[in-house]
Amino acid sequence: MIADRVPEIPCELWEWGIAHRSGSLRAFAPEKVQLSLMPSDDATVTATGIRYATCFYTCEKAMEEHWFERARQKGRWKVRISYDPRHMDEIYLHEDVKRGNFIPCTLTEKSRHHRGRMLWEILQVNGEERRSQRNHEPQALRSRINLNEKIKGIVNEAEAMRSEAPPPSGGARQRTGNIRENRSKESQENRKREAFRMLPPSEEAPGTAAVLPFPKTKEADDYR
Repeated sequence: MIADRVPEIPCELWEWGIAHRSGSLRAFAPEKVQLSLMPSDDATVTATGIRYATCFYTCEKAMEEHWFERARQKGRWKVRISYDPRHMDEIYLHEDVKRGNFIPCTLTEKSRHHRGRMLWEILQVNGEERRSQRNHEPQALRSRINLNEKIKGIVNEAEAMRSEAPPPSGGARQRTGNIRENRSKESQENRKREAFRMLPPSEEAPGTAAVLPFPKTKEADDYR
């Protein structure tokens, strides 16, 4: 081509190739050619799906290799995809670009509200959502401030009530002590009364173990 001074124009390059190198032409399936001509970009693998243009996608390869679990545990990473901006229900993951192999990825339920939309429409919806959030930020900030003020007022009121409460009197402490002493005495009496004894406590010798008398038996008859 350089010797023939072919202009660097696609049509001219094509015509020169047909005339001089037609025997080297290769055939590809139309869908692979279309996929190869689509715009490409980087998408991000996250714990909730393959994210592109605020949409989330999934595919068999990601499910079989547990991409989303890995992203949750080890962090996100980038993958190369192609897409048709006129129809964003699917994007195409690059598996082997040289051979024209692409893996289709479909929208997840998280992004079902974007089904049937073009990329331009999705970007418009995202822009409207961001503007709406910015418009509501002052109101949300006021609500957070009011909530913090109410919480602070409740805390201050509780602290004031605690400081105004009278300390427990000596009589109350004495009554509490008497209750504990009475309960201790009652427990000791219950143990003495309910403990298992072979003899009544009055018949026991102090400091010695109880000795139980065995009844005398009659002498055995002599049958000699």
